[in-house]
Amino acid sequence: MASTESRGLHHNPQSESANAHSPASKPTIEYGRQVPKPEDELDYTVLYPPRVMAGIQPIQRVHLGQYFGAIEQQINLHHEYPGQTFYSIADYHSLTRNPEPQAVRQGTLELATTYLALGLDPSKATLYRQSDVPEVIELAWVLSCITTVSELEQLPTYKDKATDAINSSLGLLSYPVLMAADILALRGTLIPVGKDQLPNVKKAREIARRFNKRYKIDLFPQPYHQHATVDTVLGIDGRKMSGSYHNIIGLFEPFDELKEKVIRIRTDSKGQYERKNPNECTVFHLYSLVAPAEKIEDLRRKYELGAMGYEEAKRELILHIQEYFAEYQERYRKLKAVPDFVEDVLREGFMQASEEAAETLEEVRTLIGL
Repeated sequence: MASTESRGLHHNPQSESANAHSPASKPTIEYGRQVPKPEDELDYTVLYPPRVMAGIQPIQRVHLGQYFGAIEQQINLHHEYPGQTFYSIADYHSLTRNPEPQAVRQGTLELATTYLALGLDPSKATLYRQSDVPEVIELAWVLSCITTVSELEQLPTYKDKATDAINSSLGLLSYPVLMAADILALRGTLIPVGKDQLPNVKKAREIARRFNKRYKIDLFPQPYHQHATVDTVLGIDGRKMSGSYHNIIGLFEPFDELKEKVIRIRTDSKGQYERKNPNECTVFHLYSLVAPAEKIEDLRRKYELGAMGYEEAKRELILHIQEYFAEYQERYRKLKAVPDFVEDVLREGFMQASEEAAETLEEVRTLIGL
């Protein structure tokens, strides 16, 4: 696991962020430089450095599925690509669920606080609100004009959620186009996402190729995905952990709530001294995410020998969830007490992301004739 050494709460986010992105420390990257050819055509040479870009919708409580399915690898990657990592809190995307306005505002601050508590270093990564960068929305409109309705209707984002007339909104249909704009406005190349978002990353790659071909320019890189080694994190009912299923375990649950949820994890009816299949047990699945390797193998052996019951396994799971997130939870508690610090991080992030997106849109507008 990547280092989660705290940045502390006393550093100046303005000065650190400014230093991290200053001309002296940031690689010089030139996009879309034009070289006239004899036949008056344009040849474009583009340097595509590795750039990490991802987004996650505002949420009231981050759960284990989101952490192990996406956020953990995002935290790890920003140490690999300092200064070239952009994480958007996708508040515009959240509107497809018709949330209450206060839920959007609170969820944005909660998510930013959680990322920082989990070890995101604002001097290495740019964390910002999607809605603070209007160039993304402008680019989404441009890209929607080269994307067909029929191809969007085939994507899981729409097919799986458009179950009735209320949910079948234009926003839900065009969700992948907005996601493509998020990525391409920042010239993202490496997209760390959960398994469910892979079709949308592929669609963003198709849209980038289509735009480049249409305007005879290699303006946009073709982004590729990187998803976590954990394809699916199981919830307490044995299905995929999701807020929609009300089966989540939060990262920073109070002990009583954590205990109540773990106790409710569904198991089969095998008794304490009966042999159990660890590969078919939600308790073991979650245990394998948070326990040390030797503890995981010990539990596997006890299951297979019929030497441990589910009640004891659940107690062990509670213990290791608490231990795994203890340091993060303490940092989270301190950050909750200083919301202005979190807002400062988002403000600095907006300035950097906006600058990058504005450069992209300036070239896009010229290309399309605006």
